[in-house]
Amino acid sequence: ALDIDEQVEGDVLPFHDRPATGSDVTIFHFALPSPMTAAFREAPGKRVLVYHNITPAEFFVGFDEELVRIAAAGRNELRSLATATDLALGDSEFNRRELEQLGFERTGVLPILLNFDEFHGGTPNPVMQDILGDGRANFLFVGRVYPNKRFEDLARLAFFYKKYVSEDFRFILVGKAGRMEHYQQSVQALADHWGLTPSEFLFTGHLAWD
Repeated sequence: ALDIDEQVEGDVLPFHDRPATGSDVTIFHFALPSPMTAAFREAPGKRVLVYHNITPAEFFVGFDEELVRIAAAGRNELRSLATATDLALGDSEFNRRELEQLGFERTGVLPILLNFDEFHGGTPNPVMQDILGDGRANFLFVGRVYPNKRFEDLARLAFFYKKYVSEDFRFILVGKAGRMEHYQQSVQALADHWGLTPSEFLFTGHLAWD
């Protein structure tokens, strides 16, 4: 890795360490422009790229010009690896097709595997049961509050639901805005304009998983 979280310092090597650069097969999880791109291009043996998508830069225009630059540079770096990669894997068919369009010849899909066992058999939180069990229809969306997540579409959906279906509902939007507070404020202004109350369209911010 380029940056190593302190919780996994004993399990992860810096990308430039000798044990990390002399393998028969190098697998590169591509996400952002970085010095690792050049290191991967020069790595010996077989080179496998795993791609989880880069948000198109145009989503950030008007909100964060640094992210516009990073996203554009990342996509250009990705394209530069097309002829240096033995196998390119997307985590979805959508991302695999993007790799193909960028010139990667041998592609495939490597889905994200999740163990859902930890979500079953837990004890419900009685406070949340009281809050959410009042008969309203609950709509939950989990994701960081960034323009590519299209929170304005959720506000639009809430408005139409309230107007044409029922007024007994709430949209619960879980995720942090981070450097996109301006975007969240613009979505909230849209919800206010359409007459959605805080109890109907609620940003919770980041919530820890317990």
